[in-house]
Amino acid sequence: MHRIRLAELDHGFTKTSLATAAISIYSSLSQAEGAWRRAVEQCACFVFQTFEWNAAWRETVGRTEAISEHVVHVTGADGRTLMLLPLAIRQTRHLRVLEFLGGSLTDYNAPLIDVAFARAVTTEEFERLWRAVISLLPKIDAIWLVRMPKTIDGTPNPLTGLARARHTDDAHAAALPASFKEFTAARSTQFFAQIRRHRRRLEKHGAVNVSFPSAHDERLEVLRVLAEQKSNWLRSNGHGNAFDRPDTRAFYERLTKCQPQAGRILVACLRVGDQITATIWGAIFGRRYYLLLPSYARDGRTIPPGGS
Repeated sequence: MHRIRLAELDHGFTKTSLATAAISIYSSLSQAEGAWRRAVEQCACFVFQTFEWNAAWRETVGRTEAISEHVVHVTGADGRTLMLLPLAIRQTRHLRVLEFLGGSLTDYNAPLIDVAFARAVTTEEFERLWRAVISLLPKIDAIWLVRMPKTIDGTPNPLTGLARARHTDDAHAAALPASFKEFTAARSTQFFAQIRRHRRRLEKHGAVNVSFPSAHDERLEVLRVLAEQKSNWLRSNGHGNAFDRPDTRAFYERLTKCQPQAGRILVACLRVGDQITATIWGAIFGRRYYLLLPSYARDGRTIPPGGS
């Protein structure tokens, strides 16, 4: 790993806000871990950009894939992270493709980026920075950066302003009020009456309990049931089933047993009697909750939540 001043790489940087910035490229996650963890503390990012998420993917699903790691680290004159980009080069049959680490199991791809830097850097400056990044990477044939939000918790994502970037998909989020009292005040009495009716129907089949297990074995059991329920739904609807792959299951098991830096993996289940009838696997990171994997039973042994 070498640290290079951008102005030495391209004299055009001397007239920009990046005149004193430097760039390093790490060839493995282990080399980048220290800088990566400091970036999580200092920068805007999603849970998908934590070191734990990417290490779990690389050591499970990514272990069998033909990729090389290239973690790009841009720092200011004081050594503070301006941007960290978790990139990889995938060798396909005919092409070397630059993409994000994390593969298809990562919902949002983005840099870890300093808020002040993201707001101050111009489109022209970032284009120049991107060209510098590409010049330092091994030779590539294509760039495939997908699922990039325009903002990272309100911070601009300059990657989406690169030439030839285009909008292809939408994602959705809901802003929650400050308290549950405010949440309930915004809902109708009919909303809660319907929930009570659903609960009474479930109680005909046994005691109803919602739990958030903390012990590893209990969390892994919820994940096992989730994978079974999700697999049944995917097969019955004619979709491919990622949980058929042992490496996919290993990825979720690993994250279930650890906690991301500055966040946590949340596992919950709804039990009716002694049976798990619904599950949720998600994450809490910063001020955001990620609902990632919900599931419920559809095999006839019990009724789904809200069923009759």
